Amino acid sequence: GEALHTTLDAFDAVSDCKRRLIDLSGDGVSNEGVEPTQVHAALRNRGIVVNALAIEESEPDLTAYFFENVIVGEGAFVVSASGFADYPDRIRKKLLREVTQQTAGLK
Repeated sequence: GEALHTTLDAFDAVSDCKRRLIDLSGDGVSNEGVEPTQVHAALRNRGIVVNALAIEESEPDLTAYFFENVIVGEGAFVVSASGFADYPDRIRKKLLREVTQQTAGLK
């Protein structure tokens, strides 16, 4: 939640951004500060999409948590890595999915 809140405010400095997207990767649930869901309304109001990558090495249900509590916005999605060794491959696939999704929508 704190990461989303901090990044939300950072978009104020780049008002001419055509696409507002936050990529969040993590290996655990939010455990201090603002809960991610408390930032969702502000993210939606500013047209910011949050996609996530859940590293499930120590928390096997993390993908479900990210799906229910972290991601927000049109087309938002969660990608899972079973552990840190899988992270490089999964982040690459996630980033390619985001780029492909964006370019596929252009006319």
